[in-house]
Amino acid sequence: MADDTTKPLRKLPLDEKYKVLTVIELILSRNFANLHIRHLAGYKQLYRAKVGRIRIIFKDDGAHAEIVKVALRNEKTYKGL
Repeated sequence: MADDTTKPLRKLPLDEKYKVLTVIELILSRNFANLHIRHLAGYKQLYRAKVGRIRIIFKDDGAHAEIVKVALRNEKTYKGL
């Protein structure tokens, strides 16, 4: 993951950081069961997962998943994708 992707994780409490990293591992292994995942309207292969106030935006092409962005939920979360 790029530095911009992991930057929001730095200020999180340890327990939240652990939850987010666990969800990221599940996404990268394409194990989507029991995750709050939604397709992003207007994008073919972009999805988002919710972990409390954190949003994990990722691309899934059916064969593998790639993390695009990890951000605190605000009005700028989905801009610039």
